[in-house]
Amino acid sequence: MLGTFLSMNAVLFYTFFEGSLIPMYFMIGVWGGARRIYATVKFFIFTMAGSIFMLLGIIALMYLTTTLPGGQMSSNITDFYSLKILFVANEFFNTQTLIFFAFALAFAIKVPIFPFHTWLPDAHVEAPTAGSVILAGVLLKMGTYGFLRFVIPLFPEAAEQWSWIFMLVGAFGIIYGALVAMVQPDMKKLVAYSSVSHMGYVMIGMFAMNVYGVTGALYQMLNHGISTGALFLLVGMIYQKTHSREIKDYGGLASAAPLFTIAFIIVSLSSIAVPMTNGFVGEFLILLGTFMANKTIAYFSVVGVVLGAVYMLWMIKRVFFGEEKGVVLEHKKEGLDLSRREAIILIPLIILIFWMGLIPNQYFHWSKASVDHLIKNRTNYQLIEEGSAHAGSN
Repeated sequence: MLGTFLSMNAVLFYTFFEGSLIPMYFMIGVWGGARRIYATVKFFIFTMAGSIFMLLGIIALMYLTTTLPGGQMSSNITDFYSLKILFVANEFFNTQTLIFFAFALAFAIKVPIFPFHTWLPDAHVEAPTAGSVILAGVLLKMGTYGFLRFVIPLFPEAAEQWSWIFMLVGAFGIIYGALVAMVQPDMKKLVAYSSVSHMGYVMIGMFAMNVYGVTGALYQMLNHGISTGALFLLVGMIYQKTHSREIKDYGGLASAAPLFTIAFIIVSLSSIAVPMTNGFVGEFLILLGTFMANKTIAYFSVVGVVLGAVYMLWMIKRVFFGEEKGVVLEHKKEGLDLSRREAIILIPLIILIFWMGLIPNQYFHWSKASVDHLIKNRTNYQLIEEGSAHAGSN
């Protein structure tokens, strides 16, 4: 995964992008739940199928680099940025649009956005806790990173013309993910569908293609990894003690596990995007940027904020409050509250939730120059590797 984010060569990027499937395949397939083989094969096939189109896109771009001065075929991403790829407005069958959709499909499956999302809930539910945290925290961001590194700067005209598709699908995913999460009987599956909903916000922010939207999308990528990753950790911790994730098996957990309840509610408030938490900053900027780009999409997306509060608070009410029953009574004597080890794992994440919610400028400081450069120079985006710049000056 680190190789994916650090690669400045498209072939190397593709190698790492696909290579991340292998450890994840074994993580789910060996240590997963009862339907682990189904989930891991589905995850593998979905991602592989999308990536084949990206490979074709990379080959096409390498062929086009022969038109650059020097006439050499190159897979260096900085050479890709120097290309002027043919684009014809309002026509689908032109070079830029076709390669744009080849890359966009691969990254859309990885994010995943509706209707390519079906592998994610299965993978999350069957994965061990560590696998779910890696999926939510880093693996999904390889898709959104791909949109920012390749799709928008390489194919600016196509991205602008077809942005409405990704904003529409993103908004639909926000509402769809929230509605499906609302009816889930399994806590882990509820969090998995909330993940589909939250990644919809990242998509609409990126394709708003203004400073507010892209900054919010970048921030929400970090927020999602922290809040949803922490939710998966919490669900895994209680499952380890009660061996049940069914919401109906719980009730009155707050009295049996007060520290666990406090941690769960704080992380849930971050997921809901309550002010002073990190989720609020990201979603506010995304909705502001989306409103500036497309008011209708922004209106629909706001509904997802309300629905997010509904499914999370309803789950909290059923699991933590009311009379003690089910697995809470059964395992109360064994101790259901946070152990010292579990507290040490969660405390840094809770600190980050408030730190990023109250002092976001410390993080925006690092992304501001890059986002400004991308938005202002979208149709003539250039990226110079630092080493190359020094070599040239020498």
